[in-house]
Amino acid sequence: MFAHNVIITILILIINILIQSKAIYVLQKQYLDLLRHDFKHNLSSLFLIEPYFLKQIFLSKNFQKFQTDAIYEWDEMMWRYNLPFDFKWNHWLTVGIFSDELSNLMMPKNFIEIFKITGNNGIYNKSNQTFIPHHIFYQKKSNETVLNIHLVVFFRIENFLWIGSALKTNNINHTQIMSLNYFGKYEQIFDPFKLKLIYLSDIFILIPDDISHFLSQLFTSRYLHCPPERNDQWLNKYNIKEEPSVVEYFRCSMLGLKGLLREMRMEFWLKAGSLLGWARQCNVIPYTEDSDFGTWAKYAKKIGETELTKEFSEHSPKHSIELLFQFGRAHNSIEYSFTLMNHSDNWKIDLFFVYHNGTHFTTSLHFPTRGQWAKLFYPPYELCSVVLFGYKLLAPCNYEDVLSIEYGPNWHEPVIEWDWVESSQNLGPWMVSPLRGFFKSFQ
Repeated sequence: MFAHNVIITILILIINILIQSKAIYVLQKQYLDLLRHDFKHNLSSLFLIEPYFLKQIFLSKNFQKFQTDAIYEWDEMMWRYNLPFDFKWNHWLTVGIFSDELSNLMMPKNFIEIFKITGNNGIYNKSNQTFIPHHIFYQKKSNETVLNIHLVVFFRIENFLWIGSALKTNNINHTQIMSLNYFGKYEQIFDPFKLKLIYLSDIFILIPDDISHFLSQLFTSRYLHCPPERNDQWLNKYNIKEEPSVVEYFRCSMLGLKGLLREMRMEFWLKAGSLLGWARQCNVIPYTEDSDFGTWAKYAKKIGETELTKEFSEHSPKHSIELLFQFGRAHNSIEYSFTLMNHSDNWKIDLFFVYHNGTHFTTSLHFPTRGQWAKLFYPPYELCSVVLFGYKLLAPCNYEDVLSIEYGPNWHEPVIEWDWVESSQNLGPWMVSPLRGFFKSFQ
């Protein structure tokens, strides 16, 4: 009897899932039909960004050679970027438009404009009083069905794309509408993308050309401000001169690692001294001699240090950097160092792998000449987006907590003679390094 009831319950669950899937499919078809008919004059400017739809396109047999390959690729996306198995959809179809196409936007047929969020044209232009749309919400009632369109405006700024917040306007709170919307809960930035034309349900429509990279940024896209004038203020306050060569070395190392880790599908972010430079100056520390970045230890654990080292060695020269050192082991202490190619100065790029021990994040600090290593401890954090030298990067959302733990409460002040061993505030006990395989040089 129990087994019979279990079978009946499972069958009912399957039937409900099928009914729900069918209902969602019908609703999706309705939205695509209205795009074809009511938005037809705007289709050359609009592009589809609704994550639920983009995932279905990514998995569709028409988009991938083999369905099994697409499923495998999505599984890779999930563990690499902490993406969900599926995206929620609140029956608002989200489409994007670039700000320079707004002049071509026509009011869609049979729709009403519910509300519009306006603002200035970008993150730096705070004095500009010419307000232009950031978000527009349209609605259409048809055959007792309410169809909603959310139009998101993407602004091209330097080497990234910015969208404004849609949570509040004219003292009206839109939290309920935005609760399941992936765009507009806060300011967000993305890497630039091109558009690709696809044929979907009897309609030609534009989408971001690299769906996987676009979706991989979604949950780390919240933008943290850092005003560029802060650099001059800090330099003048402490009578420190900017070093153009340091800026150039850092910029080259940042772009090299950004290109390499995008190719290898690994998240990375500003860490240690590089995070400190961004947080207090929106720039790089003028007297630094290296750049510091973090990435997740799960990549080394799952890929394996032998394969990961091989991939770093093979792919890094394409991005004008090359592998220099490997420290530690994948299970608890790995770290890599790179250097810039074709540069006479020995600029080092440190890539720290971040582990989670249940209460803290940790990275390793290695002292090869003493045959020792130790752990550095940090509060757990999520990642947000920042801008440095005009490019989008990631950083801990609670970066002030991270810096206070590492550099102390006076992290805003310069310390010219910084020593990792003597100065670090979050250093654990020193441990003896194993003799074999704990340090490798590739030069």
